[in-house]
Amino acid sequence: MEEQSKKKSRKPWSKKKKIIVTVIGILFLVLCIGIGSCVASVVKLSKEMMATMGDYGTAEIGDIEVVTEGFGIAEPVDTQNLVIDYACDLAVLYKQNGEAVHAGDVIASFTPVVTDTNIGNLEQSLETVDMQLAVTDKKGSSSITAPANGRVKAIYGEAGQEVAQVMQTHGALLLLSGDERLQVSVEMEEQAAAGNIAIGDTASIRFHETVVEGKVDSIQGRTVTVTFADGADYEIDIQAEVSVKDTVIGIGTVACHLPVTVVGTAGTIHSVSTEKGKKVSSGNTLFKLENVDYSDDYMALVNQREELVAQITEAKQYMSGYTLLAARDGIISEMTASEGDTIPAGTRFCSILGNDQYQVRVEIDELDIRGIQVGQEAIVTFDAIEDEEYSGQVSGVSLVGNNQGGVATYTITILLNRTEGILPGLSGGARITTGLQENVMLVPVECIQTIDGEKCVIRINEDGSLETIAVTLGLVNNADAEVTGNIKEGDHLQKVVTMEDIYSQMGFTITDPSLEE
Repeated sequence: MEEQSKKKSRKPWSKKKKIIVTVIGILFLVLCIGIGSCVASVVKLSKEMMATMGDYGTAEIGDIEVVTEGFGIAEPVDTQNLVIDYACDLAVLYKQNGEAVHAGDVIASFTPVVTDTNIGNLEQSLETVDMQLAVTDKKGSSSITAPANGRVKAIYGEAGQEVAQVMQTHGALLLLSGDERLQVSVEMEEQAAAGNIAIGDTASIRFHETVVEGKVDSIQGRTVTVTFADGADYEIDIQAEVSVKDTVIGIGTVACHLPVTVVGTAGTIHSVSTEKGKKVSSGNTLFKLENVDYSDDYMALVNQREELVAQITEAKQYMSGYTLLAARDGIISEMTASEGDTIPAGTRFCSILGNDQYQVRVEIDELDIRGIQVGQEAIVTFDAIEDEEYSGQVSGVSLVGNNQGGVATYTITILLNRTEGILPGLSGGARITTGLQENVMLVPVECIQTIDGEKCVIRINEDGSLETIAVTLGLVNNADAEVTGNIKEGDHLQKVVTMEDIYSQMGFTITDPSLEE
């Protein structure tokens, strides 16, 4: 009985166990089905990722072009300001801002404000000059002296020559090197320009059989000026080859670094009292003269008198009525006066924007500015002029950057070859080809990888094996890269797979948290 009682007491627990086991079984079955579904999804995703990772590019022979772009505003190359010389009232305006004018067109007419005082002051100055002329010795000095210390580098005048004739031919009688230094300016060749030449670098200057050492004194665009110590037998106006960092950067003409010209006005050269290469001091006699008609002081007064007479004549003409004429073809700009206004003397009345030549100033990113050089061809298009391209050349490159928000830009100037349809202020975009190579080996940029600090590509061989090949990059643009190395046309190259590619295949989007603020 006791045993039967125990068996009866166990039956309820057996039912519970069965229920628990059944539930666990069901849960296990559901879990297995879920895991199977996840595994299938993972397998499918893996296949898709493998397909992406297996994407390849093809090496091919072709042409590559690197283009730098920027935006700017059209502006005239030449602007002329028209200034009112005498105080007056604006009577009539014939032209307004924005109107086109031709040279000689009347822009405005004026009623003169009383200028008797101005004319009187000019006439009084004229009387003073006439009195000075009456007491000034007309006879010129019988010698010409050195105006400063220096070394004689060129003598243009010879005994028996007329001073005026020598001045007309050469612009001077003699040339001194004021600081005893010479210079050579050269236009760097493109290869040399990429050599990171800096002011202060040591330079080697070769002329004839002489080689001297100097230094880089200034750099303006691709123009480099080097200076070196003068020597008694060093000549000017000769060709010299300039080298920096063991590289020839160009050939230029030897000239004085600080030229001092010696001039004269009248007389005949009797004798030359110095010789080329000799050092002279300020006040030393350089030329002895004869037949000197007028002194320098006398001629200065004569020139001053002529200028005063011209001013008096102009002022008297102004008193009888004054009109402002356009001095050139162009467009009226910056006119602010209205009819009836009084215009003070010396006021800029308006500007004339020349319309015969335009330029565009373009901002270029700091990463691209090193590829821009004076003389490069450019293509400019304007938003307001459809289906028109304007060719031009880079005429200037600013060496000073404009830093905004931690990013520097540099201004370049493009001189346009034609002006049809262009107006001041038009906005446009510029394209400048900074590199072009033809018939070279090209690979997609997505295939360029960096392994252990070296550029390389991964070739997919016919048997499916992968081979890493080191390459040297040439020109690179957004699509292709020029390479040299053990690459053949038609090679299949593995593309770089980024984390963004993997997340994209998984259905995720990478966002920048900073952009969500």
